[in-house]
Amino acid sequence: MSFEATISTKVPSNWWQYPYPYDVVSIAASQEKLQKENLIDSYTTESTEQSYGQRRFRKCLDPKIGKLGRKVRYGCSKRRNKSRRLDGLCNDYENPASGSLYYRFGRNVPLNATVRDKKNLYNPNPRDISRTLMKRKTFIPVTIVNILVAGWVQFMTHDWFDSGKNDRCRHFKVPIRYDDPDFCKTMDIPMTRPDSCRNSKDYDTYQKLKDGKLKLTSKDRLPIDPSTGLPITGNSLNWWVGLERNPTWNDKMLYNTARLIIAAVIAKIHTLEWTTAILQNDVAKLGLKSNWYGITPFEIARGNATLAAWLIKQFPQLSNGIPGAIGNPKNIRGVPYSLTQDFIAAYRLHPLLPDEFEVRSHQTDELVNRYNMKDTVFEKAESVFEENSMEDLLYTFGNDYPGAMTLHNYPNFLRNLDLPTTSPHGKGKVDMATIDILRDRERGIPRYNAFRRLFHLTPITKFKDLTTNPTHAEELRHMYNNDVELIDFLIGSLAESPLPEGFGFSDTFFRIFTIMARRRMEADRFFTDDYTSEYYTQWGLDYIDATYMKDILLRHYPLLASQLQPNVANVFIPWKSQTSLDKNFPYPLY
Repeated sequence: MSFEATISTKVPSNWWQYPYPYDVVSIAASQEKLQKENLIDSYTTESTEQSYGQRRFRKCLDPKIGKLGRKVRYGCSKRRNKSRRLDGLCNDYENPASGSLYYRFGRNVPLNATVRDKKNLYNPNPRDISRTLMKRKTFIPVTIVNILVAGWVQFMTHDWFDSGKNDRCRHFKVPIRYDDPDFCKTMDIPMTRPDSCRNSKDYDTYQKLKDGKLKLTSKDRLPIDPSTGLPITGNSLNWWVGLERNPTWNDKMLYNTARLIIAAVIAKIHTLEWTTAILQNDVAKLGLKSNWYGITPFEIARGNATLAAWLIKQFPQLSNGIPGAIGNPKNIRGVPYSLTQDFIAAYRLHPLLPDEFEVRSHQTDELVNRYNMKDTVFEKAESVFEENSMEDLLYTFGNDYPGAMTLHNYPNFLRNLDLPTTSPHGKGKVDMATIDILRDRERGIPRYNAFRRLFHLTPITKFKDLTTNPTHAEELRHMYNNDVELIDFLIGSLAESPLPEGFGFSDTFFRIFTIMARRRMEADRFFTDDYTSEYYTQWGLDYIDATYMKDILLRHYPLLASQLQPNVANVFIPWKSQTSLDKNFPYPLY
């Protein structure tokens, strides 16, 4: 009997209101249904001329046909591909281009639902939404996590996906109201180039090796690109994680093995630390552990042998528990791997950023410096590192709160951002909140209600169904002209309340996370079939298993020991709030 059949054909939306273990079964039902129906290959005959996924770009050729396909297949031998290629090719021998540079993004909704609605591209006006629903009036913190959560997710997303350079010859012209304080007449936003493809970058972009090591400056930092004023990672805040990629090994083969190991450590940190910090919920944590290590029926039953026996009787497939993705056979579930446009939409987490921050001494907690974020972006970011020690910055970010993922909490510095010439948008002034709304519409992300239907969730019928905040409900009703079907995916997700206990973002976002979090690992041969000592070395496998973010910080910044030891377990949770060591970290074992 499947989880889905046990609950119903319509997966319950408010799973957190169910008693245990039905909340767990409800999420399992959702996962099962999404894995069957919501992994969509963009390279299919279902594509239409209007679909964002339509093939229009030569570099995005179907990998199964043409010169690209033949060339890739010829080079994908096991002997020649024992490490991750910089272009991402040959991870899947049967679908060698899947998930690689220039490979088309997939979808989590049917392709015929991703048609850009040109008629409603500016309905409602994205800039009006930014001013009315997203503008930060006062900073609303989320107190369960720290600002390292924002830094980490920026580091991850810049490596996961990139839509490439925008089309500077074609622009959207967002109408601007006469009383707009920051923009005049129209806001010109470059269009995404047709058929945007996955483009993983960052550290793999900069491969200056000497004796198996990355080239660093005398201060152990990545060099500055003189044309942009930025570190060569591609982003000014990403290099701090890269120190862990600099083992003292002496040739390219060992360097590539180190890349394998560090990629696995990063995936583990994201799965078992970052995500469990922003989703401090027992059911979510159980699911995340199942993604990496797997879980036993005894763990699912929270140590209750009688309940474990009942669960196995009801669901025979649980007799051996839920196996983890790591080290088990690769499973692409019949769909070649790629990240999805819908996944990208769910990672629009800009409200996490504050508009200002204070740097405090890691030794005394005294104020050292105070900054406005607008004065620390792009080439200005380097001055922050020059004026402060990394220990003070990490201590500050380890204790300060990020912004809550809610309405009226979008960073104001991003809503009136001066871009340098080197930016993908070109020089000028933009409103990132407007762009977030417009990009989802441009790329065919269904509106909130349509998205929930396609994800087998209950749609709303009234604005008050979406939020318990009556002011927000009225603002939404006015902005969307009494039509709940027009609510944008991002806006609906920011407005959702109440949230499940311990959640740092909406349940709708969570549904995308649940399907793609496991897929990123179970479809990757280096986390599955080839997660062996032959590829990683036994030392590497042991290192991955033993290493958490705290270990990395202490290895590179031992002066933080007095702040991290002995009580801090998860560095993405405010350090001062961890007054006693969680001996069961990262997960309780019943």
